[in-house]
Amino acid sequence: MFFGLATVTTFIENSDLKWFLLFTWIAGSIFMYLQTAKIKRIEFDGENFQVSNYLRSETIHKSNIIAVSPLRVLGRREMVLLELNEDTSFGKTLLFMPQNKRFKWTSQHPVFKELRTACNL
Repeated sequence: MFFGLATVTTFIENSDLKWFLLFTWIAGSIFMYLQTAKIKRIEFDGENFQVSNYLRSETIHKSNIIAVSPLRVLGRREMVLLELNEDTSFGKTLLFMPQNKRFKWTSQHPVFKELRTACNL
């Protein structure tokens, strides 16, 4: 938001940096979208996963999960990668960020064990 405001200000003041800042803002926004568009919201009720990208949602049974893997991004922050047996409208892999729970930084997030146990993996 701050970068966008600074870019708009350079256009108002007719600064020499306006085109560079505009290009950087657009390129950065596209990069962030491409990096985060894959992340889904996932809820698990013990039998089914409710997957959503905030525009549409789909229910996936736990028997469709063939692997639960960690994907480490942003240093310590782990994401969960679910690999599916069958193709869905979201593809054969689902990526989500688990809720932040306290755990040792040397171990995996507890959600990995919980999901592997629930899906019999």
